[in-house]
Amino acid sequence: MSDSWTARIDDRYRCTLSTELADWFDREIWKQVGRNEYHAPLDPESLLAPAPDHIWPGLMSCDLLPLVGNTVGDWLCVRV
Repeated sequence: MSDSWTARIDDRYRCTLSTELADWFDREIWKQVGRNEYHAPLDPESLLAPAPDHIWPGLMSCDLLPLVGNTVGDWLCVRV
């Protein structure tokens, strides 16, 4: 298995990430902290946990992955 974030996330969630989303993870664009309301990018390692804290069953659609938060519990997500 490849060590790329994309390969690990694809395997964990049984999905295929888009080229743009693969770049977000593999080129580590997520490490860039913003200055606006949504400024706290999610470390992809946390998405690989057995029960990720940032995925809220019952409150999030099952096809969403959180990417960037505002540190008070709101997330910008992508639909995969």
